[in-house]
Amino acid sequence: MCSKSVCLCVAAVTLAAAESQVASASHLIDTTNHADWATWSLSLLDAISSCSVEFTLLVFGAVVYRFSTAKICVPGVKRKLVPSLPQQHGLQKREPSTRAAGAGDKDPSVTRGGRPAAGENKNDKEDMKENHQLTQYKKLLARTICDQEGSTKDERRGAQQLARYTKLINDCSVLGDGPAQAWSKIREMRELGLVPNVIHYGAAIGVCARNESGYKVALDFLDEMRQLNVKPDEVCYNAAITACGRAGQCDLSLRLLHEMEGNGLKAGVITYNAALDAYAKAKQDEKARELLKEMRSVGLAPSVTSYGSVINACAKTGNWHGATELLQEMETYGIVPNVTTFGAAINACAKVGNFKESLRILRAMQLRGVKPNQICYSTAINSCLKGNQCDTAIDLLTEMKGARLQPDDVTYHVLIRELKKKNDQYKDVVSVLQTERGALRCQGNTSKTSFR
Repeated sequence: MCSKSVCLCVAAVTLAAAESQVASASHLIDTTNHADWATWSLSLLDAISSCSVEFTLLVFGAVVYRFSTAKICVPGVKRKLVPSLPQQHGLQKREPSTRAAGAGDKDPSVTRGGRPAAGENKNDKEDMKENHQLTQYKKLLARTICDQEGSTKDERRGAQQLARYTKLINDCSVLGDGPAQAWSKIREMRELGLVPNVIHYGAAIGVCARNESGYKVALDFLDEMRQLNVKPDEVCYNAAITACGRAGQCDLSLRLLHEMEGNGLKAGVITYNAALDAYAKAKQDEKARELLKEMRSVGLAPSVTSYGSVINACAKTGNWHGATELLQEMETYGIVPNVTTFGAAINACAKVGNFKESLRILRAMQLRGVKPNQICYSTAINSCLKGNQCDTAIDLLTEMKGARLQPDDVTYHVLIRELKKKNDQYKDVVSVLQTERGALRCQGNTSKTSFR
């Protein structure tokens, strides 16, 4: 069966189940029983939401029937589809006549000479038979839909509205006042008599997680879920922890993490990473390291993202000892740091002007096969300037350009400012740097590197 036909089969099954057509869905699964049908379900959600159950089921019947009668081996689909359908719907299998053919019986498809009559060859007969069976199958599908108990048009319309509001809530994430708009959509649902479920609340809290000031609304959503006896799942908690993290509310993030575990939900690596990121934003490097240890104590293996957040927390406080220790710990556990993790460690050393350690980490990442990016070089240059290593800083700038990485306006500004302090020692170099900076500005490239 081609992939397009598999998609149609899955669409029919999923839509029938979503709209309470339980018997239809069960029958379709028994009929199709395709090994890979589940892998298509996610990609079909949008298509299903725009179709009616009647239309999709009829299309399914047509497609499956076509392939069941074709000379193609389709796993789980019987050759004669209609005779295998449930008998309780009134479609009985036609048994071939047992009456012996008499001498006086005539086959209207055969002429006196034994040749097929004009316009009535074997293919025409097969087409007529297939059309008749397909019509019978359509009747069965329509009758199955009508016979389902508790599946009224109002209920189907309600299911479609619930799906529509999920999309409307998700769309709020691109709005500046996304959390407020998501809150408004939930209120609107309740006013219409629709009961928001965990998917709607998860989407709404996810909108809050994408907004710097959305954590309060996220917490309000969680409170409302508790009041309505809607149990938050991992998605809801992860989004709420992320929302608190974006606002630097690390204590709230930790409280939610432990509340999640208290409610019988297992916090995974993603959940812990969200909490670690909260500590990084709040410049709480020691608490971040404690939480990293907690991950291992509960049987979780921290990822490179986990370490990156903790090293970033160390960078914000200038704890270069902690940053380098974490890099060594990653090596012990066989975790290869990425460019972001190395960059954060370089930044931790640059905070205190430890240019030697900055350069060591820069060279270590190159030996590991990790190419430094613009931020890594700019931060190392800044570290050298703080350590009064102007020549090394100039060499790094040359190396940076040799790697086809463009220094930004801030890098030029800091380098020119520090070299000018050396009187006329770097006069010619300053002149060249000023020219390059001017050309950069003319190109409109004034992106800035943040020396955090």
